[in-house]
Amino acid sequence: MKDDKDWIREELRIFKGKGSISILNSYVKDHLIWLNKLLEDIKKLRRKPSVELNSNKCELGSRINNGDLDFILIGKYKDIVRNIHDSIHNSANEIYSFMEKKAFKSLLIEYINLIKNTGRLLSTITLIHSVSSETEAHIDPLTHLFNRRAMEIILTNQYTLSRITRNDFIVALADIDDFKGINDNYGHLVGDCVLKEVSNRIKKVLRRSDFVFRYGGEEFLILLPYTTKIEAKQVLEKIRQKIASEPIKCNEHQINTTISIGASALTEEPELLEKLIELADKRLYKAKKTGKNKVVV
Repeated sequence: MKDDKDWIREELRIFKGKGSISILNSYVKDHLIWLNKLLEDIKKLRRKPSVELNSNKCELGSRINNGDLDFILIGKYKDIVRNIHDSIHNSANEIYSFMEKKAFKSLLIEYINLIKNTGRLLSTITLIHSVSSETEAHIDPLTHLFNRRAMEIILTNQYTLSRITRNDFIVALADIDDFKGINDNYGHLVGDCVLKEVSNRIKKVLRRSDFVFRYGGEEFLILLPYTTKIEAKQVLEKIRQKIASEPIKCNEHQINTTISIGASALTEEPELLEKLIELADKRLYKAKKTGKNKVVV
């Protein structure tokens, strides 16, 4: 618990320095203070809450539900933030119930969920902060995916938070098979068309919490937060199947397209993010060398 309180103190310090979405940051800071009070209640086994337990009545929850933050929480981010925020409050309610019952094993499990979901909330807010002020600078103009610049910010942030909250995540590298042949046979305009359609098909499969970046050329990096290797295999197989399911239509051409994917988990290389990407790249190479159109995890 002392480590978690130190973490909260550090996050409060960091968020005080973020000005571009200061309105949202103020509610994040309030929620960190809320969490600090909750930890004090747990430490002293107080049965009477020192914090607001109703997720709709706290300042952040009421602002989200009233639509006051819609200009910041655009697209999928509003639902993600709301769901995580509700989960935090649900855990808090359970914690006070378990303290009342002296069910300390259940209390510990719910406490871990509380800290993990707080990490997820900060991760999402940091993501919004990273891409909101310079949207065009972070988007690849051809595929409309996040580019390498956005990837460095988001991936580093997710890596740090996953280590703090002890959650796993998956990094996958995906490469269009025989893409040079597509450019050589049909021209670069058709190649661009294939890149855009592959990007769209990947996005359609990914869950709302996942990210895909244009890594370079015909290669993509896929980030699956809070995901195990077993879950990742299922998601990445769906991507592979989606791309191979039907030809890509580009003008009068119909291009049969497949993709190879290599993936690695945070638990395999916990010390260096670069090693995690390197391991995914090695598995992508294995997928290519052993027949292509496959996923190696």
